[in-house]
Amino acid sequence: YTIEYRQKGGNFPIATVTGITSLSYNLSGLSASTEYNWIIRAFCPEGGGLYAQIYFTTLQEPPPPPVCNDVYEFNNTSSQARSISLGNSISAGISSASDIDWFKVTTPNNSNTNLEVTLSNLAADYDLYVYNKTLKLVGSSVNAGTSNEVVIYNSNARKATYYIKVVGKNGAYNTSQCYNLVAQAGSAPASASGKSYPA
Repeated sequence: YTIEYRQKGGNFPIATVTGITSLSYNLSGLSASTEYNWIIRAFCPEGGGLYAQIYFTTLQEPPPPPVCNDVYEFNNTSSQARSISLGNSISAGISSASDIDWFKVTTPNNSNTNLEVTLSNLAADYDLYVYNKTLKLVGSSVNAGTSNEVVIYNSNARKATYYIKVVGKNGAYNTSQCYNLVAQAGSAPASASGKSYPA
């Protein structure tokens, strides 16, 4: 068999494939969402060149998958922790099974000393940990699934620096969806049902 093909309206042929002996053949290098005209010619030992002509349209090329644009990498250790501002929600991502995200935030030198950290818009099972400046764990939230994670730490320490760690449980990650993280400070002790408190 010989295959000749062209784009619709073009000159025949733009390419010829010869010497085909099987009943199927994979054409590559075609453009997406494009109509083609092709001719298949059969060459038999007895001679003659029987042929069939047909039109087909290639499938539309799928859009590329979304990607989480994480501007905070590399922040895989506490010494690489990226500073974030109180009250500002940030977007970041866990891009591999070994990825760990570290951030740090400092409360102001006023009565707003109580900290509340919220992790939301989760694409996988991520856990949230909060440490003080000496990296002692002061609170964690390890809800199952993609429920929001919240840590509340009531303190009277002013201008205190805290480290925040986000990690996928059992290596969970997602390269296409960022999570949201926000740390807030207030003057009144925070409390609400379903939120995690330090031991």
